[in-house]
Amino acid sequence: ATSYAALINSSFLLLATLTVAAEAVHRLSVGAPSVHGLPVVIVSAMAASAMIVCAFILGNVEGDLNMESVMLDTVADAAAAVGVAISGVIILATSDTYWLDPLVALLIALVVGYHAIRLMRRVLSDLRQRSALQEIRDAPDS
Repeated sequence: ATSYAALINSSFLLLATLTVAAEAVHRLSVGAPSVHGLPVVIVSAMAASAMIVCAFILGNVEGDLNMESVMLDTVADAAAAVGVAISGVIILATSDTYWLDPLVALLIALVVGYHAIRLMRRVLSDLRQRSALQEIRDAPDS
């Protein structure tokens, strides 16, 4: 059941990442709307702090695919918040580099998407191995 939960979680993460990437590409192509840097920095810094604390609470999750998917989701949220905070600081300092916001979103989406696909492959491999072992156990003795 934990492998299926990891597969569902990583699938939803990939879907969300593809949606963010598509919106980022759209905003880069038609022009990014203005962004108020200070609120972006404050909210993103708070969100990043919360997600980093959550990652430390989760601790070492190696070997449990479901918990690895939760950690990936948490770290992806933290990375996104840090990236948004950094772009918010730059936008605040320059007053007109609004294109930076969708660019950072696209870069984060690419990194998170890569890791979501990698986790999905590991989960599918694990499920295939378990299925093969079950078939061996269920095979009649000859």
